[in-house]
Amino acid sequence: MEPLLPSPLALEGWHEFNRIKWGIRPHRLVLGQSEGDGAKLDAVLYLNRRGRIYQPHHNPYLPVSFRPSPTSFPSRSERRWLTLAEQLADEMRARGMANAVDLPVGITDGRPWRWAGFSVGAKYTYVVDLPYSPERMEKNCRALLRRAERAGYRCERTDRLADAHVCLVETAARKGFRFDLTLRDLETARELLGDEHLRIYVCYGPDATPAAANFVLHRPGGMAVGWLGGVTSAHLSTGAFQLLEVFSMDDLASAGATCYDLAGANIPGVALAKAQFGGRLTPYYFVSPVGLKPLAIWILEWLRPARGRARRSRSCAAAGMRQGDAMVCECSRGPLGAPAHEGAPGRSRRERIEAVDEGGGLRWSGTSQIP
Repeated sequence: MEPLLPSPLALEGWHEFNRIKWGIRPHRLVLGQSEGDGAKLDAVLYLNRRGRIYQPHHNPYLPVSFRPSPTSFPSRSERRWLTLAEQLADEMRARGMANAVDLPVGITDGRPWRWAGFSVGAKYTYVVDLPYSPERMEKNCRALLRRAERAGYRCERTDRLADAHVCLVETAARKGFRFDLTLRDLETARELLGDEHLRIYVCYGPDATPAAANFVLHRPGGMAVGWLGGVTSAHLSTGAFQLLEVFSMDDLASAGATCYDLAGANIPGVALAKAQFGGRLTPYYFVSPVGLKPLAIWILEWLRPARGRARRSRSCAAAGMRQGDAMVCECSRGPLGAPAHEGAPGRSRRERIEAVDEGGGLRWSGTSQIP
């Protein structure tokens, strides 16, 4: 295990925001040597009212970091990691888990949790190295970006939360999902994290109305994490979101971020849309308890691809479109923010969560329920 980059999810302000918003209790664990050069594993477990571990809604990952001791023998670092991670896994087993939790990008060894009796699986995201070079983009993504520039779209880092919130709420409404972060919630997050660690970007259209918004969690010298994002209906397919992502990455690089996690690529159309920026496809682990409910969820996950392909085909046919039309069809392979016609309100709650999770720019991690 290599040392992990500093994470904004380890900031006290982030823990306090989750405590206030979701009514959970952050519990910090420091395993190994907290002082000196020895190996150390640092984790924050969020506990619900029953004392069980819970990953709150809108949280990309559970905060876990590892610092190996200096050594020229990789096997020694691996053994130390296994020892400390097994202690963390035992703590999680003793407390019990209310839902599945995602381990952060960089945790490349999930064996300690499997050995402790948990189910361990993989998810994927794209990580873009900073500073960003637009040459990494695919041709169609660059074309959308240039279209937005020619049309007079402009981006800025801002403290006007109301403008950004409009983009999030409108995206959720378009996707048929209730957005449960109020403007006051976002103000609380900014107050607790500060403008340096919660960076808010808005793209404005030629008429000066908000077109797209991007909320990024940032810690200098580490990996920035996309938290929330959205695009208004009036500015779909204009390139506003692509322009804003590039503007965000340029600002993050100047602020000291070394890379940018686009926060999820686990839905086919979303994965293709995020791949356009040229990031590295990067796996990360999720850990879940073993039982009948997780087994049922696994079966649904296994069955979903076939159902999804059939649903997309029916939806595209009903709209008179070819599946995969990048400019007009969001149900399959369209870019972020393309118009939707999939009839979101008719889907199950779990499917709506996943669609909003990554497809519409509203980023959050998973299908977890409030405890």
